[in-house]
Amino acid sequence: MASRRSQHNTFYQYLASLTAVISLFINGMHYGWCYISFRTLLSKSSPIHVGKTGSKWLRRAPTFGLLGGSLSMAIIIDIIGKHKIILLSAVPHLISWIMIYLATNYVTLLIARLIAGFAIGWSFCAVPLYIGEISEPRIRGLLLSLIPLSWILGSFVINIIGTYCNIKITAAISCVFPIISIMAFASMPESPYFLVMRGKNKAAKKVLQILSGKKDVEKDILRIEEGFEENNSTQKNPLDLFRKSNNRKGIIIILCLKAFQEFSGDTAIYEYSQYIFKEAKIDISEEKATFIFLVIEVVVTGISALLIDTSGRRRLLIVSSLGSALSILTEGIYFYLKFNTNIDLSNYNIIPLIALVTFVICFCAGLRGIHFVLLGELFTQTVKAPAVCVAYLSDEILIIIVSKFLQLFESRLEMHIPFITFGVFTCIGMVFIILYVPETKRKTLEEIQYSLKAKNN
Repeated sequence: MASRRSQHNTFYQYLASLTAVISLFINGMHYGWCYISFRTLLSKSSPIHVGKTGSKWLRRAPTFGLLGGSLSMAIIIDIIGKHKIILLSAVPHLISWIMIYLATNYVTLLIARLIAGFAIGWSFCAVPLYIGEISEPRIRGLLLSLIPLSWILGSFVINIIGTYCNIKITAAISCVFPIISIMAFASMPESPYFLVMRGKNKAAKKVLQILSGKKDVEKDILRIEEGFEENNSTQKNPLDLFRKSNNRKGIIIILCLKAFQEFSGDTAIYEYSQYIFKEAKIDISEEKATFIFLVIEVVVTGISALLIDTSGRRRLLIVSSLGSALSILTEGIYFYLKFNTNIDLSNYNIIPLIALVTFVICFCAGLRGIHFVLLGELFTQTVKAPAVCVAYLSDEILIIIVSKFLQLFESRLEMHIPFITFGVFTCIGMVFIILYVPETKRKTLEEIQYSLKAKNN
């Protein structure tokens, strides 16, 4: 009976979160679109001419759009609210898919990808904050973990659609999802934190009653009001993200986690995956390899989401970092011995493949997505928008740095260098997590702030 009541109390939290992450599912579709569309666009029979240089710009275009979306989101999110931002993000998503469907030239595709990036910036920034504010501490980790899971599922689904359909039909089918997002999320409530911030306490009370499934929410309202008044009395400037010690600690943790994620070696693993399969004498196409990786990512990310509110964020991050570091270092040591010594490794050529699969599993267990969870938990109401904006801007810069770093070691004789470098970085990341990343499971957002302030004092 207690279990049924518990499920009933959190039903609308699950519903609001599931409908919110549809926008991130569409984000994943846009990112996955490259892998299945470039096979056609780079072929001689393609109706739209896209060379290698053009394909690079198409791949990176959403990044530039994301920068614009993130910056604009930081300005307007506290004016119109997270709910409206998520809802409105479906519009540029839909426009982008329509443009891809109608495209007859490269420029149209490029503009469509830029528009998609703008929508990605909005939804990637707003959804973690929204879910973090509508969910109870005991299930907040699970609901925030839907963010990376939905993104990976979007990439997975677009790969399936694109395998059997051409670019136009794939785009036409994809148009359905932004419409579903609007229809499903339109009736969901606004964040009670935003309503309190706007002075709409009665509306916030009604929302909390709906989300919690209980009538008496006075303590919750009081907690939100006190937390907001305390922060609002001392933090009125976005620059307080760096001036106030608790906010500064939060942004340092997020930026470091994002840096350790990008420098964990996932880019290198996927870059060299085809060669690693060949090394193991396994003949597999790039498309099939991508599909296998996506299946593993979906399964492991789903399991991680189920464990995060029981095992905790820190434990999963530590285990993920340790497994990722050992796997990527194994790759580096193997290829160093193969290309720089006379040791015969022909009987051990399965090792890189085992290390590759182990890395994907360990990486998806924590490093892949837990920073999304902490992003929705570590900041006060007045600096959440600039915090998320800074986090995603830094992430895009890190992606460019990692890509340029990998280009320095294109020779097979040097391929051990990035693997070993990323392994060392991941070990450093694990030490950082152990020393500095707080455990936030089952804590209210206000309790997390109190703990950050207490540690600073």
